[in-house]
Amino acid sequence: MGSPLTTVITAALLGVAALADAALAQAEAPAQAAGFKLTTARVASGLSKPVWAGSPPGDDRLFTIEQESGKVLIIVGGQPQSPPYLDLSTKIVKDAYEQGLLGLAFDPGFQSNGFFYVNYTRKIDGATMVVRYHALNANAADPASAVTILGPIAQPQLNHNGGNIRFGPDGKLYVGMGDGGGALDLGVGHAPGGNGQSGTTLLGKILRLNADGSTPADNPFKSPTDGFLDQIWDYGLRNPWRWSFDRLTGDLWLADVGENLHEELNFQKAGTAGRNFGWHCMESFECTTLDGCTCNAPTLTKPVYQYGHEDNKCAIIGGHVYRGPSIPQLNGTYFFGDFCTGRIWSCTWDGAHVANLLERTAELQPGFGQSIDTISSFGEDRNGELLIVDHDGEIYRVVPVVSDPPDPPENAFTNLGGGLPGTKGIPLLVGQGNMTPASANQITLTKANTFAQAFLAVSLVGEGAPFKGGTLKATPIIILIPFTVPLSGSIVLPLAGPQSAASGMTLYFQFAIEDHHAKKHVALSTALKAAIP
Repeated sequence: MGSPLTTVITAALLGVAALADAALAQAEAPAQAAGFKLTTARVASGLSKPVWAGSPPGDDRLFTIEQESGKVLIIVGGQPQSPPYLDLSTKIVKDAYEQGLLGLAFDPGFQSNGFFYVNYTRKIDGATMVVRYHALNANAADPASAVTILGPIAQPQLNHNGGNIRFGPDGKLYVGMGDGGGALDLGVGHAPGGNGQSGTTLLGKILRLNADGSTPADNPFKSPTDGFLDQIWDYGLRNPWRWSFDRLTGDLWLADVGENLHEELNFQKAGTAGRNFGWHCMESFECTTLDGCTCNAPTLTKPVYQYGHEDNKCAIIGGHVYRGPSIPQLNGTYFFGDFCTGRIWSCTWDGAHVANLLERTAELQPGFGQSIDTISSFGEDRNGELLIVDHDGEIYRVVPVVSDPPDPPENAFTNLGGGLPGTKGIPLLVGQGNMTPASANQITLTKANTFAQAFLAVSLVGEGAPFKGGTLKATPIIILIPFTVPLSGSIVLPLAGPQSAASGMTLYFQFAIEDHHAKKHVALSTALKAAIP
């Protein structure tokens, strides 16, 4: 049984546990509008050429796919789990940089039906396949559940395979198809006038399907005399690698990788279809002057933005419109990037044009020896928070910068320093308000690895801190309070001061935070000392 003193302090500090829910709600409150800044926090590493990241409907877990290994993976604690959720290594071909496992889409009813869809180039001939699989349990799919939804679609060359698949706001499955590869959409396997402009091939298109692979009755080219295949939704595309629907409005932001001159970004209002985006007659706003083409034909839909290939820029990577709860100042902001340079931009849509174009490259570099170098994709988690996929093997989440708290007033908490660095540096713990009986005291933790498990240790004897080198020291620990670090990486805790504490009593506080990328897989915050007057 504990000493009377320990019992008194334990009872007094039970108010901390009682206030835990309120404290976390406060920590998760959005950043203030004035002068907000962004950065990124690494949420996964140790991957091999990831090209997609996201979460199933109704599921907080993070999934990703690896292009060349053919694996669908679940990320836990920042690392891919083994065995993989699904291993397609025997199904895919990876003889060229643009082949492999290229896309993943979870059925809107995944929580009840367990269906998800993959897009890959198959091993025997490089043809595009869209295949449905079924979840076996929470951590594995059934490899024997494959049902072909679309394909095989022959690919005449090794590049320009598209690969993106998504469910739209209408519940239909959309598939992005490149023009078949080569150069200028010409040559063997390319229709006269280019695959992008031909209605008799699925190449160079956005396709729209029912979840079972059949064609929706309201597709724009259902007439038997229109000269177009029924599955076609939009056409005139070169290689629509990554594109997305605004989860609020349903508008389509469609990035199309360019040929020699320009990268283009297209916008399609929700509810419209049958657009011709121009390829191979137009590369962005430029006429190709190829045979059979009408330059700037009135039937073409022009891009809303383009950029050139200067400064080593090479391939646009379409992103998402931010609709997450954590950074309300970004609501309605679209993010996109460039594969070769790792540059990132954002913009908004004013109803007719791109507006508020900003380059965010420097702002979104994570620091701490980490970098975003080769962007292969963007993603969204369950709540609409934005993810950035680095082909070099990492996934990052866009997060607000949390400013360091103001210096505490005199005669309050004393910061003892120390700590053990994590992926965001040494977590900083500061206190505010005098630690007096029945007072409202507050401690704030920043620079913590987001979504990590953490423990606040409160000790009566410190000699610096309750922890040392990642190990709990042999000192009386009054209480260990568990927390999950919120998205901001900041925890704000109101402390209930000891009602019956003796004058001169000293308390010590320190956080231990799970961090798989840190030394000993733990980060330690700075320590605090609070002396009761």
